[in-house]
Formats: sequence, C-alpha cells, structure tokens
Amino acid sequence: MKNIHASLLTREAFAPYGAVIEKAGSDNFAINKGKCIRHHALASVDVVGEGAQAVINIFAGQPYALPHVVDLVERHPLGSQAFFPLGDRNWLVIVCEDRDGVPENP
Repeated sequence: MKNIHASLLTREAFAPYGAVIEKAGSDNFAINKGKCIRHHALASVDVVGEGAQAVINIFAGQPYALPHVVDLVERHPLGSQAFFPLGDRNWLVIVCEDRDGVPENP
C-alpha cells in the first residue's frame, strides 16, 4: 500500500490532469448595471463522439473517514469533469497518471 499526501491545488501542479477553475487572473468585466462581475471563459468543456453533448450534473457525495484506502479510480476519456465544493468544507480530489488505460501514481 502506498501513502498519498495531499498537496495544495495550484494551476501548475494540476496542469497534467486539466485546468483549475478560479477567478484569480481571469478576464472579467461588469454586467447587470455593475451589480455583477463576469469571470469569463474559466474552462472549456470537451465532448467527443457521435451525438456527444455537454451536460451538467451535481453529485452529492458522502465524506470518507480518513485515513482512506483508495479502491476505485474512474476514467472519463470522452468528456470533462469539474469539481466544485458545495459548502464550506475541506475536500480532496485524487488524480492519477494514465499509463495505457491503467491509473498510476495517485
């Protein structure tokens, strides 16, 4: 068993796995008579395949007790995912390198 140590999420550290969606450094401008700031084009959604379409889902997961044994890693080669905390709690996303369809180095 390999121990995994959490690291702070940064654009640079996460770049091999995708984009970090954050307001800092974004193109932004006022809308709605100055009552709202639009942070523009923070991410793109990739979809592949015949009849592919972008959909948005919310998954309300249950917290795991720590330490936790990671026994499931999902792959989504034909689409994109975004993770957003829905509350003011700490949370963790585990990503892995892909080695010929096998997850490695979480």
